[in-house]
Amino acid sequence: MANGEGSLLAMARSGFSSNSGLLPISIPEYSADEIKVYIDTRLAADVGEREAIAAKMADKSGGVQLWAEMVTAIVNEASEGGVSGEVIMGMLDDIAPTAVAKLDDLYAWKLSRLSPTEQAQAFMVMQWVILAAEPLRLNELLDAMRLILAIRQRDGRKEWNPISVLNIEPPLSMEDMKTAEDHEMGAGIPMDSPVLFWRWIQRISQGLLKLESAGGPGSRISNDPLGRKYLRPAHTTVLQFFRKGRGFQSLSPLPDKQQARISSTETLIDNSQYWLLRACLSYLSMAELNHLGQDMPEETDQRLQHAEDQRKAAMASYPLLRYVVDNLVFHLLCPRQCRYFLPQAELLGLFTANRCHLWRRWTYLLGFDVDDADPEAVLNKASQGATKKLLAPIYGAKYRLIRVLRKVWKTAMEQQKSGVLSGDLSTVQTETHDQLESGSPAQLMMPNLGGGNGLTKLLLGPPVWKSRRKRFNTMDIAGLAVQNAVYRRSVPRGENITEPQYESRGLHQESLLPCLITIATATTPIAKATAIRTYLRQWDPSRPESIQHGDEAEPTPRVRRGPDVFHVADHSLAQKLLESQVWTISSPKPKKEPRRLGRPPKKTPADVTKEAPKKRGRSRKADVQARENKPKEAELQSELREAAKPKADRARINVVSERLVKDITTYLEPTFRRHKGCDLISVYPGSGLWDRALHDAVQPRSHLLLEPDADFYQPFLKPLLDRDGVRILPKSGIVWDELNKILTPENFPNQVETSKDPKVPPPRNDTLLVTMNLSMYPKRRFTVFDSVSRLVVYQLIQSMRTSTLFQKYGQVRVLIWIPDDEKAQLVPRTTTNRNKLAIQGELTTEYIAEVCCTDHVVEAGVSVKKTDRIRNDQIDLESARQTLLRMREGGFETPPGRKTQIVKMLEELQLPLNEPISLMEIKNIRDKTTSVEHRKLLDLQEKGRLEEDSAQSTRLQRLKHYHSRQDREEVRIFDWVRQFDEIMDAYGEAARATTPKAREKKLARAKEKEADFDERLQKLSSQMHGQVCHTRDQLHLIRQPAELGSILSWDRRPWEPLTVDATDFFPNVPCALLDIQPKAPSPLLRAAGPGSSNSGDIFDLLLSTLLWTRSATLRKQLDQVWPGTYDGIIDNVPSVADPAKGGIPLKGSMAITVRVLNQLQMVEILEAFMKWPFRPSYADLVGRLADERAAGEEALSIAEDETVDLMGLASADNF
Repeated sequence: MANGEGSLLAMARSGFSSNSGLLPISIPEYSADEIKVYIDTRLAADVGEREAIAAKMADKSGGVQLWAEMVTAIVNEASEGGVSGEVIMGMLDDIAPTAVAKLDDLYAWKLSRLSPTEQAQAFMVMQWVILAAEPLRLNELLDAMRLILAIRQRDGRKEWNPISVLNIEPPLSMEDMKTAEDHEMGAGIPMDSPVLFWRWIQRISQGLLKLESAGGPGSRISNDPLGRKYLRPAHTTVLQFFRKGRGFQSLSPLPDKQQARISSTETLIDNSQYWLLRACLSYLSMAELNHLGQDMPEETDQRLQHAEDQRKAAMASYPLLRYVVDNLVFHLLCPRQCRYFLPQAELLGLFTANRCHLWRRWTYLLGFDVDDADPEAVLNKASQGATKKLLAPIYGAKYRLIRVLRKVWKTAMEQQKSGVLSGDLSTVQTETHDQLESGSPAQLMMPNLGGGNGLTKLLLGPPVWKSRRKRFNTMDIAGLAVQNAVYRRSVPRGENITEPQYESRGLHQESLLPCLITIATATTPIAKATAIRTYLRQWDPSRPESIQHGDEAEPTPRVRRGPDVFHVADHSLAQKLLESQVWTISSPKPKKEPRRLGRPPKKTPADVTKEAPKKRGRSRKADVQARENKPKEAELQSELREAAKPKADRARINVVSERLVKDITTYLEPTFRRHKGCDLISVYPGSGLWDRALHDAVQPRSHLLLEPDADFYQPFLKPLLDRDGVRILPKSGIVWDELNKILTPENFPNQVETSKDPKVPPPRNDTLLVTMNLSMYPKRRFTVFDSVSRLVVYQLIQSMRTSTLFQKYGQVRVLIWIPDDEKAQLVPRTTTNRNKLAIQGELTTEYIAEVCCTDHVVEAGVSVKKTDRIRNDQIDLESARQTLLRMREGGFETPPGRKTQIVKMLEELQLPLNEPISLMEIKNIRDKTTSVEHRKLLDLQEKGRLEEDSAQSTRLQRLKHYHSRQDREEVRIFDWVRQFDEIMDAYGEAARATTPKAREKKLARAKEKEADFDERLQKLSSQMHGQVCHTRDQLHLIRQPAELGSILSWDRRPWEPLTVDATDFFPNVPCALLDIQPKAPSPLLRAAGPGSSNSGDIFDLLLSTLLWTRSATLRKQLDQVWPGTYDGIIDNVPSVADPAKGGIPLKGSMAITVRVLNQLQMVEILEAFMKWPFRPSYADLVGRLADERAAGEEALSIAEDETVDLMGLASADNF
């Protein structure tokens, strides 16, 4: 057992209680004679066929006394119940179906005797006892059972996922927990008495659980009340049975005969962890805890004492509360998906909902006030015991969790300072009236709308519970209004909307007051947001004057889905797709009249006369029937409308710009010449515009379309289907089972499969061309992959190594459309983004080039994202210069209007293409991320419109200091890199020395320089040290020997990508076209799977381990693979230290890092590892790396089978 078991459950070797009596459990193992003596002594004398039963038990026990003890108790109990010896003999065969008995079979047999309802109840009990972060007391388990039943009664769910588990409904109460006992799952559970509850636990667990005092099995403290004793598994094997065996599966019967298999242990444990997390969040949100921390807001000694008394009273009054508060983080991170992919947005919404009430309550019970609830301190206090292992750096969860908690803390602080949590509505209305009298309406409306002033609180109304199903509350709507696109487009950053130039846009108090009345009287958040947006449209500068003056009507709004995606039909094909109604959003329900304040006006006689007379004689039964039929008729009409709509996948993105596809085919015409007359396969062609253009470019002999929505796209594809040799199959080309059935000689008679022998390199096959459109919005998740397109690309790269799928016919070129934001996974532009998928692509492809994409290098004067400024400008210029040379040699000419900004900048600088650009000379041709804001504030200062001591003035000073410091640091960083280059030159001189004596002398001088350099480098701050290493690595990627070429696929691109616009696609989501040309990889990489040396599988493990910390040195990461790996293989990897092969000879802090290893070095490392005499077996390597990644799987409930995921499909992979 791993050490994690001790931290989770301190399992003791102690007694076991069966159903009927008390038989102490001792520890195995014993000889066969001792087992026989034990059975003969303990077996009841009146058992029928005693000798035969005793002999059979002794033979099947296999020396395991625990099995003998438990089975002896079962046999004695059966005999006392009048069961004959013949029946007992058959029962033994059921208990031990194999020749040698197994405890797992015994445990499963005991649990099988429970009824289905009892098995479900036992499942709930075992969830808490086996998977809890620490042993639970009996009273705590009693409360936990009530809580689970209440959640089941309210939610009616059986399974959860990382998103749904955080969607907490309005809080439960103790009354709900009491009434939940009437739930069908609570039948027969005695919850009124700990004594009766414990007896029920004994029966429902079939003796697999025991009670233990706080001091442990050998403790002198034995007079603890029953409710304060701890529940534990009766033996360590019980823990193994549920954690790694089929314990939970034994309690999960098949729901029906059609289901072929029970869920795996890992799936059941994950779902159980979700249940425990749901229970913890629900318990912490109980209505009875609302009073905590609300009294005496001033910071006094009396308040502190009062708060401490409140905490103690709450912990004593609610048995499960202490466990929930201490172990909330543990259960949040225990599910594997949460551990590796923490749902940050949903977690942030959960903690900030309803004025951050959950965050305030949790930190308050941990002993923190709002002011001192620093996320790191909170996390440290809530991360004791097993939780520490979940926060290990290998998972990355700690960083994401602190990031979320820091934002929550900041929100809570701002709410406290702005008074959102205090004050009544009358005071708020008074403050609002004063602001309306004295302040600018623009200041009232926009800058402080989410700030908590009187106006805000009047608009937002009283606190409301944030429903996670609706995903918004009044505060969210207010923030949405402030961040409205109209506001961002109208008011540049750094300017005040109270300036005179904005007054002419209609922003005045006369139009503001009606808007305020509408917002204040709105009864729903949507109504408030609608009123805010209606007012904001009045001063939108993009609106024509004719519309502002009322001469023309407002234009029809664009069809929109999602925060940034429009369905704008700027092309004829897009218009046809929009008219198909697949992407049409259902019309909203008619709005109800807003509720009016005060009593309705009295009706006049004229009003009474106008009212229609009431119908008489209508029976009450008819009224009831009419009310029942009304929703049925509406539902029927809705179903008819939906049935009339064409059926197709509305998440698909289609290329709709004829100009774009024409530019692409013209651009790539030199590469299409070798594919003339080939076989063409189009996967997910959709509307077929791109596939028709590609068909015209290569003129294939056969063209197969694989389109699952063939019925819908048939009219769009008809011009293509009318051509010779074009066929369509209503199949999904990304379901590999279907694809393998399609890739047959019947469909492709001219294609021949190549040899799969790793030693025989596959030839290039230009007679087959594949194109795919994997672009979707919203993205489709699949297991650990955030989108299906990412999964398919990963599997296509793997198929190039194993010669499967399309690649079984040779090295087949593939053109793939993917969402633009996913291309960086396969074609990274910086060393920071170079991950496993990118490295595998470098090793298996001749090139992976972007044909077209959005331009992420923007024009000067426009602010850019911080993530876009990771590489120095001179590196991007040199990379573009080399690319333009390759384009000139290959005959590629950029179509008009498709040039990227970096190419335009290079042309403006008029630098000769034949002369390399100095990488050590700093060139800042693009603005810093804050340059636009800086210039705006400087202009305001020059015009005298910047007040002293204002927020804008403070911001300007900070930007000045920031830019000055940034420039100085950039100069310092390159100075350190120059010193590094001098040391590299010294090592190079030593390598070029002609005599051994001269070589030793120069080598000693180089080592002295390196030692002095390291000593001075260590004195830098960790941030500066990291920047120096990062800059060195960025330069090293492109400063490779000419025969090797640059390391990144991006820097080896054969052409510059063409720029695209969002409206070139429908829906308007930018996409990128990738061109992938495979190559013959190393034979070692191709040897994978059964019957091979497993070198390809071993490389996957090596690469995953090396990339755990990409900025670490090679020595450190190789020793993570297996102790002594670096020293054992480094002498056989000469390229790592050879500058002529892209290596770095330094050994200290500036030694070669993992993220700059080139293809040659990767293959040499694998070759040396395979030849290492002390190389572990593949199974040992899998086991070790799985243990390292699990970080104590016993405590985290990770099954051993999870190690299979490390082969390339798990979240453990860094890609």
